[in-house]
Amino acid sequence: MKRRTTADKKLIKKINTNAILNVIKQKGPISRADIAKILALNPATISSNVNDLLQTRLIEEIGIGDSSGGRRPILLRVNSKENYIIGVHTELTHVNVGMINMDGDMQVKHVYPYPKAGRELTEKDMMTIIISGIKDILFKSNVDSDKIIGIGLGMHGLVNSEKGESIFAPAFNWHHISIKQILSETFDTDIIVDNDVRVMAIGEKWFGKAKKSDNFILINLSEGIGGALVINGKLYSGNTFGAGEIGHIQVTRQPYACKCGNTGCLTTVASEEGVVDRLKELISTKDYGVFHIERLDDLTIDKIYDAAFQKNPVVVKLLTETGGYIGRSIGSLINILNPEKVILTGPMLKVKAFLMDAIKASAASTSISDNYVETKITVSSIEEDLGVIGAATLIINNLFMGIDT
Repeated sequence: MKRRTTADKKLIKKINTNAILNVIKQKGPISRADIAKILALNPATISSNVNDLLQTRLIEEIGIGDSSGGRRPILLRVNSKENYIIGVHTELTHVNVGMINMDGDMQVKHVYPYPKAGRELTEKDMMTIIISGIKDILFKSNVDSDKIIGIGLGMHGLVNSEKGESIFAPAFNWHHISIKQILSETFDTDIIVDNDVRVMAIGEKWFGKAKKSDNFILINLSEGIGGALVINGKLYSGNTFGAGEIGHIQVTRQPYACKCGNTGCLTTVASEEGVVDRLKELISTKDYGVFHIERLDDLTIDKIYDAAFQKNPVVVKLLTETGGYIGRSIGSLINILNPEKVILTGPMLKVKAFLMDAIKASAASTSISDNYVETKITVSSIEEDLGVIGAATLIINNLFMGIDT
């Protein structure tokens, strides 16, 4: 019989430790004996791994449980108050940085605007903002550095999660930025980097409406549009980490130029930026007063949202058309993937009252009816913090052997 190497033993111990952590997270408070029964591991293995976890403060003993005979067991649970994670979520105009505990509760958060716009922003600019933002959050939180168990970061565009590398960020025209390596030079902790919308899907799976769903699509409706696919309980990244680029499905023959290099992408007509650009084509100087602007370049998405709430007919029609574009793309995804849920998130849902009916009607008309009726199109319950929570959850997910990334 081949003798197990030290590397083999370390791998087995890591697998056992992650499995034990996962059981404590899902079933706690729980005794060592019950963990052993669930995992079919011998008590000595459980005891050894639990002792290691207690020393790292990832779990804690919280009291005595009931017993049907013999000594009453000591109960274990995840130590949420001694372990914190930094989440970083990049957007097209700013970076969101926050800190959560192991239960997903936000402790402190802040928005850090970029000093430059779009493709004028260099990778050095962004990394400087991210690093200073993390340091600022650590200062604001008053949490001891030894209680920080990791940093998770969600990055726009194509991301190699194995290397922690931004392969291509179309909004900034960056290629091959080693984000994890750069952060590791400043922060001595676990660091995981993935696509900005994929981290949202992980956050939704752990703390949102997808807790009990193994097949779902998450779509972020923001300055751009992105998606993430969870198939049979696994986050699907694709052959070259490019899966989920829903914003680049072609939905119109109109020659609207997209940052990806193509035309007519969903992002060009249905993202916040796309909605602003389309409305600029529809209004004239006589409409400026309605939107409280003096020139066309003053038009912003927030002014459009305000006009929607005032039932401006041009804006209401535009948003209804926007919902149609989004729904058409969702209908195609339903036909291809047959998900349990399609979960929508992002700031565009501020005007969901003007979008959702059109989204559902368009999805229904472009998908097979049997598939559509079994798919629930819904809105995330986590709202504006999903990006930061999801990024931080990369660390939790890795610790607790959660969704397979």
